[in-house]
Amino acid sequence: MRQSVKKGEPLSVPAEEYNAFLQMANDYRTKSVAARPLQQERHVPHGLVRIKNTTGVDLARFSVLGIDGPLFSHGSEEYQNRVAFVGGTASSVGKIAIIQEPLAADAIGLAVASGVSVVKIDVTDGTQEFATVEGGGLKASTEGEIQILDLGEGSPDPDDPGKSIAWARVNLGHAPSSDNSGTIRQAILTETLTGSGTANAKMLCLSNGWEAIDESDFTVRGFMLDGHALPSDTQITVVMSSAESHDAILISAACPIE
Repeated sequence: MRQSVKKGEPLSVPAEEYNAFLQMANDYRTKSVAARPLQQERHVPHGLVRIKNTTGVDLARFSVLGIDGPLFSHGSEEYQNRVAFVGGTASSVGKIAIIQEPLAADAIGLAVASGVSVVKIDVTDGTQEFATVEGGGLKASTEGEIQILDLGEGSPDPDDPGKSIAWARVNLGHAPSSDNSGTIRQAILTETLTGSGTANAKMLCLSNGWEAIDESDFTVRGFMLDGHALPSDTQITVVMSSAESHDAILISAACPIE
């Protein structure tokens, strides 16, 4: 076995060994590297995808795009290793993404397809807790597949003064079930809630501040209170439940627990 050589020492390599070394190097460059499978894009966080803007116009950050299909052919190496879509005008709630950077026409950028994102919402007809797709963007609605987590004040749309828009955070890709179980809602207690029992409450909707919805009574279980209590008229955050004994479970309250 040949010994390693230090810097400055004479090096004598037989032609046979030198040629074998070159052959190995050439094989690595032309075969091994070319045959190595593409690696998945590990740097793209969960919920983010790459999307190509095919609308024909430049789009501002947080614009809504419809997902029109995969960017790469099914079965190709790119399809298997890169999550990327063709983006067009939004028309279906279940297939949209919100771009996270300005996107020129025909450019590819990052977008949220599942999870929480900032977006502008049309609140011309009043502020609500859900949103639907309309006119290539999102519009507040009393029901829908997109849940509004928080919503700012509406202001006139510079491009359409007759329309009112507001900044919001929405949750994509997590549509409520048919019985609304798992949906997070805002509510107000109409009686005292303790950790050992349930209490009645009313749903709240956003309309110039939180307002109670008439005939929206439901029951809340206060598991997390652990012997404490919340008085009537306390604003609370709940997650809807399909249990027989209660309609929702308390998550948090807007005032100190007694």
